[in-house]
Amino acid sequence: MADPVPVFTASRIAEIAGQDRKTIRDQLDVDQARPIQVKGQATQAWPVSALPATLRAHLQSLSEKHGYSDVTRFLENGRSRWQPNIPVGKIAPHHVATAKKRCAVFAPIVQAHRTAPITEIAELAQAAWKTSSGYPITERTIRRWIERAVDRDRGFEDWTRWAIYLDDDISSAAPLHPATAATVFGAVRLEEAIDAISEPHNPSPEDRSNVWLQAMIEADKIAGQEPKENLARDIVLTVLRRAQIPLAKNFGEALTVAYRRKRTRWIECGRVPSAIADLRPTNNKDRRWELPESDRTLLLRYFKNTGDIASAWRMARTNKALTAETIQRFTDNPSDKSYVPNSIRAALGSDPQRIDELKIGPRNAKLACGWIERDHSGYAPGDWWQGDDLTPPVYFWHEEQGIPVLTRGQIVMMIDCRTTHILGWVLGSDRNYNSRQIRHLITLCHDLHGLPRKGFYFERGIWKNSRVLKGKVNQTIVGMEETETGLREFGLDFRHALTPREKLIERVFGLLQNRMESVRGYCGRNEMKDCPEKVREWKLNVESGRNHPREYFLHKEDWNAEIERIVADYNGEKHGRRAKLIPRQSPSEAYQGRTTSDVVWLPLGCRHLLAHHRLTVIVTRNGIRLPSGSLGGGLYRNEATGSVIGQKVLVSVNPDDLSYITMLELDRSNPRLVERANPLAAFSDYPSEISATTAQLRAHNRHGQNIYRIVSAGEKPEAFRPVRADRKTIEVGAEMTRQAAERKDQARFVSDGRRFVESESVKSGLPIRAGNTPDKIARQREAAELRREALREIERERGEKAAEEIS
Repeated sequence: MADPVPVFTASRIAEIAGQDRKTIRDQLDVDQARPIQVKGQATQAWPVSALPATLRAHLQSLSEKHGYSDVTRFLENGRSRWQPNIPVGKIAPHHVATAKKRCAVFAPIVQAHRTAPITEIAELAQAAWKTSSGYPITERTIRRWIERAVDRDRGFEDWTRWAIYLDDDISSAAPLHPATAATVFGAVRLEEAIDAISEPHNPSPEDRSNVWLQAMIEADKIAGQEPKENLARDIVLTVLRRAQIPLAKNFGEALTVAYRRKRTRWIECGRVPSAIADLRPTNNKDRRWELPESDRTLLLRYFKNTGDIASAWRMARTNKALTAETIQRFTDNPSDKSYVPNSIRAALGSDPQRIDELKIGPRNAKLACGWIERDHSGYAPGDWWQGDDLTPPVYFWHEEQGIPVLTRGQIVMMIDCRTTHILGWVLGSDRNYNSRQIRHLITLCHDLHGLPRKGFYFERGIWKNSRVLKGKVNQTIVGMEETETGLREFGLDFRHALTPREKLIERVFGLLQNRMESVRGYCGRNEMKDCPEKVREWKLNVESGRNHPREYFLHKEDWNAEIERIVADYNGEKHGRRAKLIPRQSPSEAYQGRTTSDVVWLPLGCRHLLAHHRLTVIVTRNGIRLPSGSLGGGLYRNEATGSVIGQKVLVSVNPDDLSYITMLELDRSNPRLVERANPLAAFSDYPSEISATTAQLRAHNRHGQNIYRIVSAGEKPEAFRPVRADRKTIEVGAEMTRQAAERKDQARFVSDGRRFVESESVKSGLPIRAGNTPDKIARQREAAELRREALREIERERGEKAAEEIS
């Protein structure tokens, strides 16, 4: 049989009392506990009569404060009475009339049949409503009204409280017009002061002072003579009560006492506003306790080491490092170990926050403090461009050598500083970007918009140090043809931001990322914290090889098209009327209004001046070696480089295509194309690769050999008598030399071919007998190469089939 006396656990009592559970448990008597089951676990509980007297008195005061008749009901419900979101005195009259009508009909029925099913109560209430009002209401509506009233009652069973029958969407009563107030009460200025309050439920100190001042003035006007003082008091208090302005603890006796006290001071002090001013802030300031500076410094030092104000306060008290004045002022045994007096927190102010910022570093503190505002009215659209990179919060996939790769890539983007119009972007698949992509972006933006009038506003790092963008000027060289200038050749200036706040494009990136949240594959701004669970699952399935990325993510081309749509939406969206840069205009509209007559745009015949990067190099014995990093550090050589070994030449490099360079004289004349010399694999056995690399090297070295032959042919020994031969003898000798050279080449061809055929015979396991004639060797080499290509194709098909079976 269940215990009729309610019992409560230590956790429930601590929750209602607002104290620590362990503190409450130490006060309870275990011998008076009763065993109960909570969520299938055995625990101990106590009735209210078994609680200590001090704890019971504390709970009794809390229950009375929250409107409960006894402690037991307070512990059972733990909540105060329900109140509408609008003060009862300010609810519109028609809402009040409807609620009171429902209360008169439903209260007797609910009170008499509280234990009956809700369906039975609704049927009785439906019949009573039709009898009382004369028109029927559906049972569903009646049931909703009663269930809402039961929920708002919160266990008090006060069914005659009409407020619990109010609708959810109630409205405030229309403010009484001053003329009406003047007619009824004769208090026009007081009504005006009340109407001027923006938040009637939470007036400011200035609003309170103004209302009391107008109340005293209206009372003087109404009273006029001593016998009318009571009438003035009643009228003013009636107006204040109707307005429901919280000027005192309650709208009854407390408001009356406050009026009498202020009225007495108003009359005694000569009816001046200072007589009724609230002097508590001034008096409290005079009595305010100040934390000693030594204690304040000590607490901040502890905070620097612990990172928490509560820990710093507790450690300082434990170590008894504070002054005696501070220790004696505050309790030595607080109910919560993390409790810190409000006066201590106020005395520390914002210094703990500044310490936290400086603990990370001076740069973090600089970004967290004040900043310099910029005035953007001094330049026009098209004057300055700004670029930056963004790691988009969207995964996409592309193919590398036939293998799908999942990545977030990089977006390098350029905007116009004055209008924040997006000029162009480049989507890269790699985790990092390079200066060649930046140069390619500038070229694309030039093709669409020309060049900026003044220059670029970039960040630091690669945007500042790249030779492809800014060049590398040698101050000891005067000639422009011997100076690596980059884009400065076109008169463009480069400025660099020191902090992220100085870059307008950061805000643009934030707005673009807002639009990316609806894209498939969105992984959050901070992938480690806010990546959607389904995207994590998709990524795991792709990385484990269970699914192809096309099933979940966009291809690179589709993602690029989606970026184009997002950029178009951003450029076409109008800014607000309070925007600093382009109020009431979209970036596209503001940018289209720029002037283009003074913008540099290079035609097709001169586009190479922008698309190519020019630098001076010295040709080495091995060819032309470009600088590593932005230009890749490749090696270039052919017959043109062999003739200028050791000389300084001008090289024009296309960052978008590093398979060749153009070599010119220092005066930019005599252009010659030089191919890239790709390194040969250490153990390569492909004749085509070996022969191509060897031929390129021979072409580079041929100039020196030719010079040597020319110089050697002119040498004549002077110790012997010269021999003169006729033309026919010379021709015969030349023919013999030619035939001997041809025979030598054929023998070399047969020898190399026999070695190649024999090597292929061993690799393939087929008994092939190498021929002895050039024609047969040529046919056997061709057959061996075809066989090798066929084997490669078979291996490739097997690899693809195996990959499909795995996936």
